Amino acid sequence: MEQKEINIPNQPGSIWTKAIEASIITLIVLVPIVFYPRCIDVFNPAKGLTAEYLVIIGLMFWGFNILKKEELKIVLNPLNLPILSFIIICLLSLTWSDSPFITLKELPLFLAGPLLYFIIANNIYNEWQINRIIGAVLIIGTLFGIYGIL
Repeated sequence: MEQKEINIPNQPGSIWTKAIEASIITLIVLVPIVFYPRCIDVFNPAKGLTAEYLVIIGLMFWGFNILKKEELKIVLNPLNLPILSFIIICLLSLTWSDSPFITLKELPLFLAGPLLYFIIANNIYNEWQINRIIGAVLIIGTLFGIYGIL
């Protein structure tokens, strides 16, 4: 079996792309800290909102990036159809629910992950962006691993 080389296009980064990358790295850093099991239960509402707000901020920066470029270009992946169908089913569950208000309250929880996928898939172009995100994951994982050993 022959290994293929993946070419990642080198696109110039705008301020909005850098802001999206910063929100993703902030999400990577804050979510493990916020969801630490020994955190006081008083902060449970803030725990849930942290990830959702950071995804909304990333979505807002992606919208600004689309307005700046004046085109909506979505990267086609095999995962797009299943994730879009999941989003549609989540939105349709509002009409099927016995209590639409409770469903509406929990909707951001279900949509945060799929929206984060689209933000990352459509805005992370360069190899150095990927390396920075992987570096942030490794640093946070190492710090929590060392903290767990202590």
